[in-house]
Amino acid sequence: MQRRIPGGKLAAAALALGAILASGPAAALPNYEINWEYYSDATYTEIVGGRTISCSGNGGRWGVQTEYARFVQGEKCERDPPFPGWNDPPVEW
Repeated sequence: MQRRIPGGKLAAAALALGAILASGPAAALPNYEINWEYYSDATYTEIVGGRTISCSGNGGRWGVQTEYARFVQGEKCERDPPFPGWNDPPVEW
C-alpha cells in the first residue's frame, strides 16, 4: 500500500529546496544535484523509484513514490564557463 511521505527529513529537504527556488533568479539553481530514492519497504534494500533535480534546475521522476524515502546529495554543480574566452570582448577584424 502506498502512502504519502510523512514529515521529517524529507519534508525539511523539500522546504529547503522550495526556499532556494523561491529566493530569486540569482539563487535559483542548486549547488548540488538533488536526488531522492524511494524504497519498497522499511528495510531500504530495494529501490522502486526516484526523483532528481539537476544542476540546470530540470527535474525527473521514475518508478513509484513510497513513504520509504532517502535524500541523496548528488554531484557538485560546475559553474565554469563553456570554453576559454567565451566572454571576451569582440576582436576587431
